[in-house]
Amino acid sequence: MIRSLETTKRPRLAMQALMASLTLDVLNSEKGVLKGKSAAPLHIMRSRANRLRTAIRLIGLTAGLKKRKEWLNDLKWLTGVLGPARDLDVSIHLLDTLEVQPNRRDNPGIQWVRETLVQKREQRYDTLRKELSSKRWKGLKKRLKRLADSEKSLWLVRKQLEKRSPQILLGVVMAPPWAQFKKRHQTLLEQASPKRIHDLRKAGKRVRYVLEYFRPYLTKDTKKIVPSVAKLHDTLGNLHDFEVLEELIHALVLDLLCVDWDHEQARMGGALVLLRQCQIQHAKHMDHFHDLFREIHKPDELFDQMEKLVRASNSDGTSDISSASPLI
Repeated sequence: MIRSLETTKRPRLAMQALMASLTLDVLNSEKGVLKGKSAAPLHIMRSRANRLRTAIRLIGLTAGLKKRKEWLNDLKWLTGVLGPARDLDVSIHLLDTLEVQPNRRDNPGIQWVRETLVQKREQRYDTLRKELSSKRWKGLKKRLKRLADSEKSLWLVRKQLEKRSPQILLGVVMAPPWAQFKKRHQTLLEQASPKRIHDLRKAGKRVRYVLEYFRPYLTKDTKKIVPSVAKLHDTLGNLHDFEVLEELIHALVLDLLCVDWDHEQARMGGALVLLRQCQIQHAKHMDHFHDLFREIHKPDELFDQMEKLVRASNSDGTSDISSASPLI
């Protein structure tokens, strides 16, 4: 479920309610994460923590900047703790979707790769359970519970924004992540590299989140670009996921090279089949990304609409406000 601002509430209260909803999603996912039977709770917990961190960075302020930084650092720690387990969940899912010939599915090497990743997943979840019993998580959870009660919320939306219309607020809040996206985009145009593609993915993620927050207030023209942003972000996410899977399988291949070759031939054969299929899928997603990358330069598409959106807030005399919210 995508969390958005409620149109029935004043902007200030709607923003507080948005952050409270994201917080509840994080808290309510903990039980499922600890069980570790399904990947869904962990995915929800991590994605909502990322969205909450973006909302705090761009919309909400605590009583002081120091506390704001503390919140951002703690949420970054949480998503970092959840990340490796999430990567293994996704890698196992992708492994099962690779186009391997039916007669090779029973290959002992292929089965070994999957069993090894499942074992690594269990080990990572054990580590995760220890982190979610730590003093740091208990302290963060206590503060999250207070934040979840929007009426007693610690959060103060920036006072400069209180009397602005939701449409103007959208432009103000969007200005910092959009500026970062343009910078990453230009850097990628100058020279492509895996790191620069990854940086664009992270910048695009924040742009997508803000559009989702303000979905009820988007104009007809702006709504048209939301699928393009989502598709670009999803494609970059798929690229990243296949890169992770490729690295995991490649590491297993290197481990096999360090042992008796005759004994491990079957495992090596299966691992190399999967590695090749993973590389093929990665190349397909890379081609898709290049197609989308060219698509967003069409007239009246993503760039034109986003520039209009941000300029609307600047013309309202809020340019000084938008620049006062650094992405820290």
